[in-house]
Amino acid sequence: MKHTHALILDKRNGHYCARIQVNGIRKYFKFSTNRREADQQLRQLEQNIAAGRVPFSIEETTLIVMPDGKKDLRIEELMHRHLKWIEANRTPGTFKNRRLHIRTFLTFLKEQNSLWVSQITRETLETFHVWVKSFHGRGVNAGNEALGHVKAMCNWAIDLDICTMNIIKFPKIRRELPETRRFRPEDIEALFKQLPVDFQDIIKFGLLTGLRPLELRMLTWDQIQDDNDGGQHVYIEHHKTSQTARSPKPRTVPLCRDAQEIINRQFHLHPRSRYVFLNTQAEPYTRSAMYHRLHRYCTKIGIKGTVYGLRHTFGTMQGVCMRILMEREHSFSSKMNTCSHGT
Repeated sequence: MKHTHALILDKRNGHYCARIQVNGIRKYFKFSTNRREADQQLRQLEQNIAAGRVPFSIEETTLIVMPDGKKDLRIEELMHRHLKWIEANRTPGTFKNRRLHIRTFLTFLKEQNSLWVSQITRETLETFHVWVKSFHGRGVNAGNEALGHVKAMCNWAIDLDICTMNIIKFPKIRRELPETRRFRPEDIEALFKQLPVDFQDIIKFGLLTGLRPLELRMLTWDQIQDDNDGGQHVYIEHHKTSQTARSPKPRTVPLCRDAQEIINRQFHLHPRSRYVFLNTQAEPYTRSAMYHRLHRYCTKIGIKGTVYGLRHTFGTMQGVCMRILMEREHSFSSKMNTCSHGT
């Protein structure tokens, strides 16, 4: 470039800057607060532009390229670009959660008058973690999910070289295991005395199979398949674990005799329906409806129970049965060893 651009003092932050236009595309560049250093940085920038080392594109952006190659942009643009990528490459649920938490982060940054990516440091994230715990969470894990989503956005920006992050090491996220709520045998007995007949089968089936709430509510007849030995099992091709596994595999859940009786009973009740379990309106249960209906009957008998607690209870029962079998096997082996030594 043959001419030198003028330096402008930005009174908001004390930095010198310059607006440079190439082929009708204008960009904003920020330099040092020292006039002499800013002059040197501007001359170096002009040489880089002339050599084609600084790109100019027609896309509107707040991106600022420093003379040393570092990139800065407004946090709103980073969030917009990241959410656009998440919406195109992740599930709707992930997009919804990510959008919620980084919008909370933006609210926090506006209160801190920090609207550029270069202003985000580890201390910023530590302060955000404390802030979000105080205003947007309860319990020992409050704020962890929000911080995790913000950290994911920052790592995404670093991986794609969108901007330069002033974060060498992210804050550690310490997660406490949530309390596992299971149904005790006496709770199950009391609960089934309260449950209406039309609601008993789906709850009992959840206890007998350990299916996740979504798998239980949306169970279809084509997922009930016959075994080679005359039994039956639930075939689940797309499940939670398969979404993160390197080699996704379907999951099968064998059905005991009581579970098979439930299947037969439900088939005779509504043989034309695609779904195994239906509510009183002949529709599959929604997440909210099933939760609140079970919660209502649990409250009547004075216990705390959730639909996911059925799965935890199944896992506990399986663990107890396995422990009993192992103890019996150990006892049997000990007796055999005693007999062999005696002979």
